[in-house]
Amino acid sequence: MKKYLMLTNEEIKRSSKLYLIVVGALIVLELLSVVVKTMLYERSIETFMRMNQASELEAVNSYGTFSFAAATSIFDYIMMIGVAYILVLALQIWYREWIGESKHIYRLLLLPGSRVSIYFAKLTTVLLATVSLIGLQWLTVVASYGLFDWLLPESHKLPTGLIKDGSLLQVFYSMNIEDVFILLMMSCAVINLLFFIVLIERSFRKSRAMIQLIAEAMILILPFGLVMYIMEGPLSGLLLRVEYVTLYLVLLSIGFFYIGFRSIRLVQNKLSV
Repeated sequence: MKKYLMLTNEEIKRSSKLYLIVVGALIVLELLSVVVKTMLYERSIETFMRMNQASELEAVNSYGTFSFAAATSIFDYIMMIGVAYILVLALQIWYREWIGESKHIYRLLLLPGSRVSIYFAKLTTVLLATVSLIGLQWLTVVASYGLFDWLLPESHKLPTGLIKDGSLLQVFYSMNIEDVFILLMMSCAVINLLFFIVLIERSFRKSRAMIQLIAEAMILILPFGLVMYIMEGPLSGLLLRVEYVTLYLVLLSIGFFYIGFRSIRLVQNKLSV
């Protein structure tokens, strides 16, 4: 446990600077986009009133009211950048150990105690980055709404909720505990899968690594594909939504634990400089 905590603390320190820069830039960009879009709308209203000698009501009726969804229309794309950064972090957190003349992987592998701590320290770091990104983005959405509410007169607003239906943000910020749990499990599974791919590539020579990747993919895809086919075919319509969700969670859990087990075995027995 002491080794795990020490390595986790070190991984967080090594990753925090770039993380704060990227996430900080995304937050600033989101807040600025709300300010700019709201001010452009207000300027359009003022220009219409001046050019046409129209009243404020006529200008608003001509342009239409402005919604928070319109002010945050680029948030989905910014969130995709955040997701891409987490995926890059999941790869970079391993590959950086082999970079440089004094390779950090030497020290990691020679540390006393189980190598499992290396794996879990890196997994914990990326998961913490994921959860904090989601949390900070949620706070940014709330702050953006307050900014939007302050900048725009009430008569110019189109009443809407915080998040537009069908938005990518709706996937990340569901108020349903079940959806949040599934999102976190999916995030953990994707990170775990990326770790597994990196560890296979680092543990074997190129040709052997490719064969190993194909074999592992077959082991994962064929059984789960068969189960999914049965669920969508013969069992289609026979199961309740809760039962479908439960089966999906069971499948995801089996895949997650298999990948985790194989990754740990690679770290313990195969990973080398």
